[in-house]
Amino acid sequence: MPSLLFVVFILQVLIHLANTVGAQAINDLLWTLYNKLPTSTRDSVLESNKLRAQAVLLKRELMATSSQDEFAKWAKLRRQHDKVVAQYDEKANSLKSFQSSFTQATTVLRWLGTNGLRFVLQFWFARRPMFWFPRGWLPGYVEFLMAFPRAPRGSVSIQIWGIACATVVQMVGAAVAAGWILVREKKVTGKAKKMGMQADNSKAAREEKKELCLARKNVFLRQTGSICRKGKGLTRRIEQHDSSMTPISMSWSQRHGSDHSFYNSSLKTLLFTLGPFLLPKLIGYYRAYRAKARSEPIPARPLPPYVFTALNILFVSCLFALISTLPNFAPENIFQVTSSRLQTPNDVLFTRLSYLRPDNKLTQVDELLKPRIASIDARCLYLYYGPSIVAYCPFCLSDEPMSYFWYAVPMILFPHMLHLVALGAATSSAIGGKEGNRWRSSAVMLGVGLAVSECYVTGAGDFKANARVVRAEDLNHFHWNMRIWRGIGIAALDAALAGFLWASSTNRLFVVPPTAAERMETATRVLENARGRLAALGIIRNVVLRDEGLRRKAEGYWRKEGQVMSEVMDEREVVEGMKSALGSGRVNISQVEEDARRFADGLVINPSGVQQQPL
Repeated sequence: MPSLLFVVFILQVLIHLANTVGAQAINDLLWTLYNKLPTSTRDSVLESNKLRAQAVLLKRELMATSSQDEFAKWAKLRRQHDKVVAQYDEKANSLKSFQSSFTQATTVLRWLGTNGLRFVLQFWFARRPMFWFPRGWLPGYVEFLMAFPRAPRGSVSIQIWGIACATVVQMVGAAVAAGWILVREKKVTGKAKKMGMQADNSKAAREEKKELCLARKNVFLRQTGSICRKGKGLTRRIEQHDSSMTPISMSWSQRHGSDHSFYNSSLKTLLFTLGPFLLPKLIGYYRAYRAKARSEPIPARPLPPYVFTALNILFVSCLFALISTLPNFAPENIFQVTSSRLQTPNDVLFTRLSYLRPDNKLTQVDELLKPRIASIDARCLYLYYGPSIVAYCPFCLSDEPMSYFWYAVPMILFPHMLHLVALGAATSSAIGGKEGNRWRSSAVMLGVGLAVSECYVTGAGDFKANARVVRAEDLNHFHWNMRIWRGIGIAALDAALAGFLWASSTNRLFVVPPTAAERMETATRVLENARGRLAALGIIRNVVLRDEGLRRKAEGYWRKEGQVMSEVMDEREVVEGMKSALGSGRVNISQVEEDARRFADGLVINPSGVQQQPL
């Protein structure tokens, strides 16, 4: 049986290859191989290909025939062409539904054979160590991370080994792609130098050099178009290098464009690896809380008034966050209001915009934007960072896209700072009390994590994604979409914190039992209260006995009470009931006498156990 280390590594290689080649390419290849076999669709596919080739030949012949000089021949070819095209369309439509089912089946099988198999291995061998570290080589917290989630301490779990294999495979793939591109660049550059030495300074030589540069660019694109997704960032870098011929002036995002997809794929791998194990742990923690609450029951209580104030603050914060997602509070998007494409000329774009303005005059912001979004890159930055960043940034350049990011960071963090103020107020001891202060650290960490996540997504994203979009409805309005997701995230965090705060403050969930010191303090307080009541009762009793009128009333009450009870005890029904209870054995007289004796002894014996002597 092969080693589990080797199996996990090969599985990560297969997953990387599947992600690199792409699902569509794999499905097309499997469909082609399926039709090469003796299957039910083989004849239909062959006939469809034959009809398509015949339709192409007839189309060429039809285009070569004059409809005026040879009308009869042209009409005959036209009828034949239309007939073949109709047959081809009918055959293609019949194959389309079967191909769709085949694609779905291959997609499911491919997922089960790659990611599904990975999940099964990680679940089945979660407690099995991949290999062991020598004792004392690593700190304790590192050993815990290496063994996460359920492997023995001091070993490497299958999850961590899978993450390491995936990272190495991705890095090696990116290095191979970069090496391939650099080798091809070296070959084409050497050819260009050789031809440049033979060329003179004439106009023909310059034109030939220009054509050679264009050919080199096409060779790069053709050689690197199918390498891998990591190679796309490198291809973009070489393409920009060919157009500018100045590799030193490449911007930060162009130098690090391929790293973004690497980080995103690594994060996706981490989530897919740890997700199936973190969720059961969360469920286990919840069940442990419930079991602890049942073992140490604490009755539910009404919502404290100070917690109600904290919930109101969270409600207002959640409400403002949801209101901020409405289109009325978002900045104007000139490409949406004018229904313009990214490739629309600048004059046409602002002419359309002027028709929407009062008196057909552009505003001050429009005048600032007009020279700043003349290029495709600048328009991509406009859709990515919004109009205010592009219009008012004094040092931003489209050649340095990260300058826009640094200028936008304060504006990105401003709503999160207001949110942190609301979280801090709601969870402070002055407003939320002890219940609110319990969630303070978690709320602040989640609020900061939300802000850092938005900064990371904005800084690591590809602002040039819209450069290849042709239709206006396909544009990705990143800035406006991020405003919506920011408001939804803040509102969701406030709602979750309000729910936890309400559940914990009313002792419905997340109940923390009181400590021994708190229980002792509560018991002492109860005893002091009982002692005070007993002292007050003794004082009242002393006053009653010392006052003649109150003493006569008390004696009269007890005298009357004795008479009433004697009359009750002499009634026939009571006498029969007592005889029945004593005769049937339902009442044990000896046990009753013993309980009475113990009670009396408890009243006259000191806490030290010494019986009091009568005076």
